Amino acid sequence: MALQKRALRKPEDTVALMLRLQALNDPSISEYIAKTRSKYGKHVRPIEEVRRMVDEAMGDKKLTDVLYEMRESGY
Repeated sequence: MALQKRALRKPEDTVALMLRLQALNDPSISEYIAKTRSKYGKHVRPIEEVRRMVDEAMGDKKLTDVLYEMRESGY
C-alpha cells in the first residue's frame, strides 16, 4: 500500500479541516483527549509503526478492497 496524502482540492476540504482544528480548541474535547491518553497511553504506538503493521498485514491489497471484502463477509 503506497503512502499518499490527499491534497486539499475543494473548498469543502478546507472547511472540514478548519472545523476539525477548531474542535481541538474546545475545552471539552481537550479534556476528553487527555482522559483517553491517560487511560490508554500505555497502548499508544508511533504512527509509523502502525502504518508498517497495516502495510504488512494487507500485503499487496488496497484498503478499499479490504473494506469491500469485510462488507461482503458481514464482518
